[in-house]
Amino acid sequence: MITYNVAHHIPGRIRIEVPAIKKLSVVDLKSLFAVLSMLPVPLGIKDIRPNLLACSLVIEYDTKIINIMEYLKEMASNKDILNIIGRG
Repeated sequence: MITYNVAHHIPGRIRIEVPAIKKLSVVDLKSLFAVLSMLPVPLGIKDIRPNLLACSLVIEYDTKIINIMEYLKEMASNKDILNIIGRG
């Protein structure tokens, strides 16, 4: 499972830090973004913005449609993402 920290959370917007991203090479970062862009975005996710300098993601979501904590757990367990981050 990928380790992440919730840096800030208000209903509808969450910023998570993913420390393992700092260790990725440029090639692995490109692979990670390719995998992320191919994953289906579930109903309720409005926007996902990465910030590579801060090694974080900002996710905007609809609180009535999606349980963001369950979504984060699913993403942190995704085998394709784990394979890339595990190389870092």
